[in-house]
Amino acid sequence: FIRGNLTFCLLNMHVENLTLTALLKYIRSDAKKKNEALNDQIEELNRTLKATEKRTEEILQEKENVMKELDERQTLIQKNEQECIALTKFAHTFFPV
Repeated sequence: FIRGNLTFCLLNMHVENLTLTALLKYIRSDAKKKNEALNDQIEELNRTLKATEKRTEEILQEKENVMKELDERQTLIQKNEQECIALTKFAHTFFPV
């Protein structure tokens, strides 16, 4: 009876060991798949980040160009206003109001 019980216990331990081995193998496989999926997501995020940074640089450059053009136009408006004032004063010397 003891010998049969011992055999049963050893067999049971062997089955448990196989089950644990299979479970560990499954966990490792699952972890590897999840790691690969995370790596893919990281690569996608890096591509998105690079594209976003590039677009941000383009927008900032466009903003700089617009601000420069605005400054140029404001300078031109100021020159035109000064010219208008000068012409008005000049006209008043010939045609006083």
